[in-house]
Amino acid sequence: MIPAHQLLPLADIRPWALNPRQSFDETKLAELADSVRRLGLLQPIVVRPVPGETGYQIVCGERRYRAAVLAELAEIPARIVQLDDAQAIEAAIVENGQREDVHPLEESDAFVAAIASGHHDPASLAVAIGKPERFVRGRLALAGCTEEVRAAFLEGKIGVGHAALLAPLDSETQAFGLKAA
Repeated sequence: MIPAHQLLPLADIRPWALNPRQSFDETKLAELADSVRRLGLLQPIVVRPVPGETGYQIVCGERRYRAAVLAELAEIPARIVQLDDAQAIEAAIVENGQREDVHPLEESDAFVAAIASGHHDPASLAVAIGKPERFVRGRLALAGCTEEVRAAFLEGKIGVGHAALLAPLDSETQAFGLKAA
């Protein structure tokens, strides 16, 4: 059963460092904030209590939360769920996987965190998020990219195929391969 949502003060909500989405298009965020000012937040965010602290951590909906902050709302609708770290990572990966603009490196970082939680291996993560194991392993391989390659990939200077070819190589070879691009 899905818990009902309630209104929570924005001051009681904070982003989660392990959110798979780490980049937010400022223009699109401003557009969403304009819509939120006019219509309110139409879809609740999903939060979880922060163990040992007061307040809530965003599991799904950080972009909506950021737009609500820009729109200067005092409170927003949220569903409060009880999830441990592994369950929260899984829920965030599934939620963000349904979006078109999640960068492959953000997926990679989230998949690495899910594996590091000890609750998943690539095969079980693939099943949990409804993706082929080959896809999960491909995203996990991107974790081998150096900071220089990551930056070029995030800036759109190279594509996912190029990043995937460079990721398993040593840092010197990655730097050479990046310059050759």
